[in-house]
Amino acid sequence: MCNTEQSSDSSCIKNKGNFFFMLSKQSGVKTTDHYTYASSSKNIQIFLNGVIYNTNEEQLIEGFLSQGVDYINHVEGSFIIFLIEGTQFHIITDKVNSKKAFYAFIDSVWYISNNIDALPKQKCQISLPGLACYLANGIMLNDLTLFQEIRSAKRACVHSFKNSEISIRNYWSYHYEYSASTINQQENYQKELEFLLIRSIKRRYTPTSKTAISLSGGYDSRSILGILYKNFEASNITCFSYALTENPKTDSDGDIAKEIATKCGYSHQTFISYKGDLIEYLKANVREGKCVSDFCTELEAWHRLAASNQFSDMFVGEHSFGGHFVDVKSKEEILGSLHIWGASGIRWLGNFISKKIYKQMCQSLNKLTDDIFESTNAIPDPFDKQNFLYLDQRLNHALLPWRENFSSQAGFVHNPFLDGDILEFTMKLPPYMRKYRLLYWNTIRKMLPDFFSIRRATLKDNNPDWQEELHNHKDLLISLIQRTDSRLDGIISKKELLTALELKVSIIKKAKTFPMRVLNYIRIRNKPADKLISIFTGHRVQRSANPTELLLRLLMIRIYLSPSLSDN
Repeated sequence: MCNTEQSSDSSCIKNKGNFFFMLSKQSGVKTTDHYTYASSSKNIQIFLNGVIYNTNEEQLIEGFLSQGVDYINHVEGSFIIFLIEGTQFHIITDKVNSKKAFYAFIDSVWYISNNIDALPKQKCQISLPGLACYLANGIMLNDLTLFQEIRSAKRACVHSFKNSEISIRNYWSYHYEYSASTINQQENYQKELEFLLIRSIKRRYTPTSKTAISLSGGYDSRSILGILYKNFEASNITCFSYALTENPKTDSDGDIAKEIATKCGYSHQTFISYKGDLIEYLKANVREGKCVSDFCTELEAWHRLAASNQFSDMFVGEHSFGGHFVDVKSKEEILGSLHIWGASGIRWLGNFISKKIYKQMCQSLNKLTDDIFESTNAIPDPFDKQNFLYLDQRLNHALLPWRENFSSQAGFVHNPFLDGDILEFTMKLPPYMRKYRLLYWNTIRKMLPDFFSIRRATLKDNNPDWQEELHNHKDLLISLIQRTDSRLDGIISKKELLTALELKVSIIKKAKTFPMRVLNYIRIRNKPADKLISIFTGHRVQRSANPTELLLRLLMIRIYLSPSLSDN
């Protein structure tokens, strides 16, 4: 089952592979996959998926031999490690959980893999909390999956398995420690951050590799490009963007990205994000995203990029520098700013599905959001709560699984702004330096003034009108639902799904001709009318998943739980 792609040099080791293990008291650890690295005695066997930046093969083996799992405190990278240490077995995640692992205990056996589809899903019960979470959020928060027995590994943790027990130990914590005296240290902090940014990119950049940069018209990816160009005089760089056509519209991401790349003398390619086949798009999202990642709107671009076989490595710009968060204080405001939804996220579905099921899903979502927010109880400042949850939940469960499941098809994905030293540095910044990413912006603009003289993209040109696509594929979707069965049918029936689809599509058709301004005027002026209309169209001001998103997620779940479809 292991399909590896391996390389190493004196300071960096890389490996791509899917691994599967079975653990039991009677048989110990069983796997048909070959280890990535091992000690001569085979007492240490390392199964690596990902990249480690600050060590080589010999140092990694010696570290685990001499220090055991505690050696992970010295490792910098983007990885999942399965470690066999004598008779002991461990899952080790990196600080931000950029690579996922899953485990289940069924019939006295532990099943463990970094590919959820390798686990015996047919032996598992559907998880109503997992189902509700995915519908409301498009991702799996905390350790949820669609299956009761299957859990995902936690970030920055060592998971140790013995007989029927699992112990989970956190080896690194993300918390803010700053004092009032930092208000006079901004200039020194800018110098320190500049040093850390350059060093982080140096760790990840290989002059001999074929390197791509996922370049948008925003600021983060252009910062990486600017440092590679100015500080390393990198010549092996190709930039790419995605759009609905090969000729992006003026002031769109693709248009601005091409201007930035041209400024550096780098080539730029635009990949088409969607070709118009919604049915195949849903199936591909299921095969690759596995109902762990949300609906990928630019999946065709990743397919084309991977098929071109041009690149071995890719730089992307996820970060934890703070954000443009509005000032919020309440639980609902903080979670909503991070797109973490409770029962409000599935409100529209309450008009179609069983009242009993709807109530149970609402209860599970409210418990989930309570649990997430309670994890910040020791954090007094609301902005610090928000920043912590951005890393702990949004990066962990939304952005990084998208990179792993889709972007990594085209090469090893490198996130220089999530370097461990940069994360440690960020923890000592007071809120005002993180609000609007103040310190980061001041630092990077001073480093790269010419790059930030180029305007920012103001137009999104990579996403079709998915409501329109639902309308255009209505008959095919209805046929697909009618002629196939799914494990979802026992929870949300075919009839309930078809009713929701029919009603949504009919509203889309009417919306093409009905003056929406008049409709919105009525909704603003008449609360009862607004409430009635929201049954069909969703809420006027979107504060959670809209009906279109809910339908796309329902369709993906149904396909994923239908073996005849998910395997195609």
